[in-house]
Parts: sequence; structure tokens; C-alpha cells
Amino acid sequence: MKNHHKATAIILARSGSKGIIDKNLQKIAKKSLLEFSINTAFQSQAIENIFVSSDSEKYLKIAEMCGANPIVRPNHLSSDQSSSEEGLLHAIKFIEENNYKLNETIIFIQCTSPLTDSKDIDNAFLKFNEKKYDSLFSAVDHHGFIWKRDDIKGVNHNENHLRERRQDKDREILETGAFYILNTSQFKTTKNRFFGEIGFFIQDKINSFEIDDSFDLELNRFIYKKYLRHHKKINIQKVKLIVSDFDGVLTDNNVETNKDGIETVLTSKSDSLAISTFRKENPHIPIIVLTSEQNISVQKRCEKLQLPCHQVTSDKKEYLSQYLSRNNISPENVVYVGNDTNDLTCLNYVGFPIAVADSDPKLFSDSILILNSKGGGGALKELINLIK
Repeated sequence: MKNHHKATAIILARSGSKGIIDKNLQKIAKKSLLEFSINTAFQSQAIENIFVSSDSEKYLKIAEMCGANPIVRPNHLSSDQSSSEEGLLHAIKFIEENNYKLNETIIFIQCTSPLTDSKDIDNAFLKFNEKKYDSLFSAVDHHGFIWKRDDIKGVNHNENHLRERRQDKDREILETGAFYILNTSQFKTTKNRFFGEIGFFIQDKINSFEIDDSFDLELNRFIYKKYLRHHKKINIQKVKLIVSDFDGVLTDNNVETNKDGIETVLTSKSDSLAISTFRKENPHIPIIVLTSEQNISVQKRCEKLQLPCHQVTSDKKEYLSQYLSRNNISPENVVYVGNDTNDLTCLNYVGFPIAVADSDPKLFSDSILILNSKGGGGALKELINLIK
């Protein structure tokens, strides 16, 4: 943001949503949609100051705790019929009358798009300034065919003509509603978020899903848990021990038995290399296997990987607790990766609970990071790459 003045962020968060009660306080991974939006604004290089406008005292307390400036939005501007433009104009008036700094550009961020990336805001702000736009909105590419519902007519196509190929259609974009960038003075005059030279910024689709109903909320939770949470690296300075289950993590959880009754399991070479490399680079961080599986193949594979193997018949969490006590390690400094319900006590005990992609669904909670890789398919390699 070296070549441009920064912007003022305004977040509108009224409390009277109908589709989902207190929608802006609904949580994804223990953080409310309001907190997501405020955090995104703070992480943006484009934004200098942040204001949250709400009719709810509870919302405004959260805003203050997160470091944003609160604005009490009057009830007559907080109904279902009230427009966002009215809320923005009220916020601008408050900022001006109370002698806060109001930048020449406003970035209006909506809580209903919690997965918006701060880098999108930064890049959109650069585009806004470089192209000298007056207003700009976030969007995604759109390739579908839209129909009017009431009289069954094509909107972006002629239903009476042969259906054109998707690649031959005019390029279209779909407004996401995640954020808008506005020239402050022109917005005050037009009282509309679209004016003058209008631009757009294309978001990655994965960051663009808006929350309108409970299905949208669950979709955003799934996307964050499955894909976006991996952007959060595990701070290597906080890791003192890595613990892995064996079956279903280092293996694909399948066993083959030959005619002599000898069992074999499938493991990943990429895991082996990643473990070896990590151990050489970080000899102070031990990696151990903790398993309730008593098969000799477990021992043999761990010997090959040079991993200490702890085969237990008691509760795994109790054993792990005793191990940590003996080695003076705090549970909050432990990474544990598992795949099944017998791992839950350990996962709920440690600071960094991890599960492979094909784990038992009971492990898919907001507190457990879910890998993209399956057991025996490079899960340990993926985990190790997260530890930076």
C-alpha cells in the first residue's frame, strides 16, 4: 500500500436477522462471523481504521474487544427494510461528528462473507486506485444460465434459440456481497454503493460464499475446516512433541493377511521422507507413535522409520499424560494426529489436535484440524508441512 492512502473500514452488524437468529454471532471454529470480518480488516494492509455499526450492545462489546471502534446504530436504521446505504451514511456522519479520521476511501465489509481473504481486499484496493475507479465490488466468474421465475424467460440467454456453448457466452460476473470499495465523498452525494466508474474484483470461489440461511452457514464451516484452516500454520516454536496413531494415520487402515497368517499394511513413502527430513532439521522435537494395535508389523514399520513405538492396552490419554509428565512436556505443546474415536481423549487433551481426511466423522469438530490427506496417503507429510 506504499503508493496510496489507506482506507476506512465500516462493518454493519445489525442484530435482527430473520433467516438465522443472531446470524452475525454464529461461529465458525469458535469465532463469530463478526470477529472474522474484524480480523480480516485488521489483517488488511489497505485499512487504517475500523468501525463497527450495530444496534446491539452485545455486538458492540465484541467489536471493542477486537479493537474496532463501535458506532451505535439507531433502531429506525436497523430494521429489515433499512438499507446498507443508510447504515453507511449514518456511520460516516458519526465518524465526522466525533472527529475520528475518515479516509477518502471506504471499504464496506459484510459479516455474511466470513471467509473473505484480507489479500483480496488489498489487491482490490490496489486495483481501485490504479484503475481510478469510483466504486468497486467483489465478484466471482459466472457461467450459468439464468431464468426469470415467474414468466419462465431467459435472462442471460434466449430460450427460443439453440443453447450456445458455455465458452461462447459473453463473460459474466456474479456480485458476492463480500466487500465494496467506495470513494467517500461521492458516496455521500449519490447515497448508492454503485456510482461513477465502477470496477470489480474477482475472488477465489472458495472465499466467496455468502451466508443467508443455515445451509450456507454449514457450508462455510465445512469449507473453513476442510480447506482454509490449513492456511494457519502451526508455530514450530510451540511444538515440543509430535504423536501419531499408527493404523489409519501411517497406514490406510486396511490389513492384508497371507496364507501363513502374516499381516501386511500399506504405508506412504512420502511420509517416511518427510519424517526423516523433519527429524534432521528439528532434532529437538521428538516424533513418537502411540497405538493400541499390538501387531508385530507395527513395531517393524516403526523400527524402519526410527520412530519410538508405544503400544498400549490401557487408555491412550492416560498413557500420554504419564509420558508428558515424565518428559516435562505440557499438553498444549503437543501435536497429536489420529483417525478414530479411541483417539478423541488424546485429541481433546493436546494443544494441536489433528485428524486425517478419512477419519471417523465424530472427529470432525471445530476444535480439530482436518487434513486433506487420508491415512497412509501422505497425511504425516501434510502435517509436517504445516509446522513452520
